[in-house]
Amino acid sequence: MRIIILSEYTTDVPLTDRSFASILLTKRKASNALTVPKGPLEITFRKKGTKELKTMQLIWEHTPEKIQHSPEATVPSPALLATMPISNNKPIIRKNMVLPVWKTLTKDSEGGEEASQYKNNENVHQIGGKVSFIPELGKVIWKAEESNPFSAYIYKNKNGKLIGYVRVSHYSHSDAEFKAFKAIIEQFKDITDGLVIDQINNPGGSVFYLYALASVLTDKPLIAPKHRIKIKQETVSESISLLKQMEAVKDNDSARKVLGETWDGYPVNYQVAEFTKQYCNFIIPQWNQGKSLSDPVYLYAADKIMPDAGTNYTKPILLLTNSLDFSGGDFFPAILQDNKRVTILGTRTAGAGGYVEEFTFPNRIGISSMSMTGSIALRVNQKPIENLGVTPDIIYPITAHDLENNYKNYVKKIQTEINNLIK
Repeated sequence: MRIIILSEYTTDVPLTDRSFASILLTKRKASNALTVPKGPLEITFRKKGTKELKTMQLIWEHTPEKIQHSPEATVPSPALLATMPISNNKPIIRKNMVLPVWKTLTKDSEGGEEASQYKNNENVHQIGGKVSFIPELGKVIWKAEESNPFSAYIYKNKNGKLIGYVRVSHYSHSDAEFKAFKAIIEQFKDITDGLVIDQINNPGGSVFYLYALASVLTDKPLIAPKHRIKIKQETVSESISLLKQMEAVKDNDSARKVLGETWDGYPVNYQVAEFTKQYCNFIIPQWNQGKSLSDPVYLYAADKIMPDAGTNYTKPILLLTNSLDFSGGDFFPAILQDNKRVTILGTRTAGAGGYVEEFTFPNRIGISSMSMTGSIALRVNQKPIENLGVTPDIIYPITAHDLENNYKNYVKKIQTEINNLIK
């Protein structure tokens, strides 16, 4: 484990390094530039309720590479990469804040198909899983149907108060899932006295989808983070093209015709179009001034996330985080914490502080793609999210006692803190 941490995942967040290394310990893929072991290995472990250490021998399940790499193939140098044709499969508006390797972690080991987030509930510790390892928090009086994209329920505490629970496993959903989330919150807002949002092991996703979710959790505008944008020729070209398309935008209808009805659930209107024009008109002169990293700017110049027009939850919220919350999983708690809308319980998030751009490039060493940070975001206090993450208001690290006793103390802590918020 220590070798993996030192050679593959070294950040300023030791708990994230260790947690991520433990996940990838048994999921090794050469296409992700990971060392793929084979042959026997020894594992030392301690059985629940004992102090005795035991060692057993296992053997790696290994799938040989069918396409042999050239012996002289090496990782391309930065200078050589600069001359290679690179493709980016994300258009300008689709700003994704997501852990790039998440796609690999959710692949079905046999069929190679993407695991359904609606059905893949077997591993409660997986990143982005629909159901997390947190047991039910009390006597459940209502539960969302299995077909719902969200795991959600209402439980009654010992004082007879009704509390909502919803699992936000990732932010890579769009319109249909936002409507499902909104319907759950609509039900919660009149019935419940408080809400627990479970965001542990969240790999991130769409910026605008997480904006949409945040919009139904408030009745007041939320200040959004600013970003320093990595500007490339492609960025400028897309900005020029988008400005040309928006010349016809004169009202809400024409804005939606050009930009779409929503951006991953976030509603598009004339105001959004005008903000987008401002953003594009900001990017172009920044490039002309020779800047490769822009001055701080709001994404699409939108400085605030406006409350949803129909659904607004105003009761106390307890948000659960941990060290395996990445990118969008950093931003969602950062926005809500900066606007004093939630109380956060858990451990510090990973600190992936901007949107991510994924690229493919010709190579002879089996690397499927690579990613780079497209922006560096700044919180309200002007500190970056990158490498710092979000520190909870209430620190609670998972303990060995939790692992051995179905998270009994963790559940008790959650119950205590949400009850305190309700009081």
